[in-house]
Amino acid sequence: MKLLEHFASLVRTVGSDRMTALTMSTAELADVFCCSPRNVKLIIHSMTDLDWISWESGRGRGNKSTLTVHANLEELVLEEAKTVAKQHSFEEALNTLKSFHLDERYRAEFLQWFFTSFDSRQMGAAAGEHLSFPSYRPLPSLDPAFVDRRTENHMMRHIFDTLVRYDEGTGKHVPHLAHAWETNEEHTVWRFYLRKGVLFHHGTEMTGEDVVYSFERLRHPHSPYRWFLRHVKKCVQLNRYAVTFELAQPCSFFLHLLVSLGASIVPVHLGGRGNFANLPIGTGPFQVKQNDEHKFTMEAFASYFDKRPHLDGVDLYFFPHLYEQQRWNEFADDEQVNFFHYQYPDEKEAYVKTSVMDRGSKVLTMNLRKFGVGCDEWLRCAIDRALDREKLIEDLGGNRSVAAGTFLEGAPFEQSSLGDEQSVQECLRKSHYNGEVLSLVTYQGAGNERDAAWIQERLAECGIRVAVTAYPLEELVEGEQIMEQADFLLAEQLSHEDPLLTYLSVFLGEKSVIARHMAEVDRDKCREIVDKDAEALLEQFHQVEISLREQRAFLSLYRLEQFAFYQPDLQGVTINALGWVDYTKMWFKQAPVEQQIPNSLASKTSPESRNR
Repeated sequence: MKLLEHFASLVRTVGSDRMTALTMSTAELADVFCCSPRNVKLIIHSMTDLDWISWESGRGRGNKSTLTVHANLEELVLEEAKTVAKQHSFEEALNTLKSFHLDERYRAEFLQWFFTSFDSRQMGAAAGEHLSFPSYRPLPSLDPAFVDRRTENHMMRHIFDTLVRYDEGTGKHVPHLAHAWETNEEHTVWRFYLRKGVLFHHGTEMTGEDVVYSFERLRHPHSPYRWFLRHVKKCVQLNRYAVTFELAQPCSFFLHLLVSLGASIVPVHLGGRGNFANLPIGTGPFQVKQNDEHKFTMEAFASYFDKRPHLDGVDLYFFPHLYEQQRWNEFADDEQVNFFHYQYPDEKEAYVKTSVMDRGSKVLTMNLRKFGVGCDEWLRCAIDRALDREKLIEDLGGNRSVAAGTFLEGAPFEQSSLGDEQSVQECLRKSHYNGEVLSLVTYQGAGNERDAAWIQERLAECGIRVAVTAYPLEELVEGEQIMEQADFLLAEQLSHEDPLLTYLSVFLGEKSVIARHMAEVDRDKCREIVDKDAEALLEQFHQVEISLREQRAFLSLYRLEQFAFYQPDLQGVTINALGWVDYTKMWFKQAPVEQQIPNSLASKTSPESRNR
């Protein structure tokens, strides 16, 4: 490795192409290698033996020698990284590539080799059966009180637990961290009885004190779940294994709030926001072992109170170049790779395919809280008619699949005067629009930049000028002024297994993309109906959604189709409401004794379906 570093110093100092003869003295090389003239001779001899260079000594005193570079530095570093991966670890190999500051394409070549040509399964044999796949975006924060984003939400589901869970099959709530609960007739007092012996990943037992602390954290002004506690007067620990919530008004749907990730239970002594966001500690079936810009690793929690996962761990490797540049054969062949999260044009016959239509949708909000487009009904109408959803899907491709209807599944999308340029211009003539530049903001990733550029171009064709700005997600979500001044917001509206929780999050959530631009009168209406029982509340929220769609307060654009491609030896592959596979249900079928049990999984992650 040291010799390779000397060669890198030589190449970068002289700036020479291969096969170019250079005249250099031993003293000059001593400066390049930062060593003595005697060691220069040893280094030159070693490089010559490896045919990296050729060296012809100068004849006579004062004459310089001739050095010719034969090897390519990038190729040598790539081979060194492969050797390090074989002999040591994937992480050390990545560090090797990083230390030499190689072009991104060499990292891509290494990644392709690792997941296809090299039998990487052997590396995980000692650690057990690990699910391993590349993704393009790190996960720097996994704090359930402050993060509400698709990929993070999916991972946090495996790290944290809630008091109750929602059974989608029965539509009922079932015990989880709480084994029982009760409420008074008015639904103003709720009491939960906790399981005993439930351990956090660092070994301490979960108690009522942790529950109280976990919910009090949601009062932080930056928590997207602060609205949970709007009507909660206090949460009190009765004893070590019982807590009571006292509400300011009746809340028959309180259990629906408790299945959200915001209601995850964390240990009390870890402190405030950000203290454990990178390496979170929960009670869930997996515990985080590593989380940095290169790799995220979860391992099965041996002391989990419920069913232990069949997998021993999950590994994500992060490579930014994967973003919207993926092909099926970039990281796979039939012998090595057995899982993908994304559909590819040259899919393999050897793979089993599972797909579901995403429950969430991409939406474009109209700012009804700002004087301008939000207040101009005819301009909103023109924009709606101009944005042909089917054309958007056709032009941008990927796993953009169908035009979105309602928030909940079932209702088809209908667009009046679709593609009718004349109707668009008629609406514009009736509007008060005079060529002003309208602002569209979105967050980086999730295909948003391409979606926004398409919208900008299409509206420009109709005479509507739009300026697009893409912010980092956290900056956009917490930037109140950015949201208030924007005319449009392009983002994703997530959906949950629990339909009522979906509506509550959409219309009452502190960081909801829909609620942020809703007119105050509509927001007040949503706050006023929360005293209804759960069934009546679901219907009333549905009517609110219909009303907002008729106003064109927001435009649903499309839903993604979520895919899983995998070889038959991988079992229990199911796709959840977030569009990811559930790691707690997956397992590898046992191979015959003479065959090695596959224990490494390589996948590709769609930036448009994973980055949220």
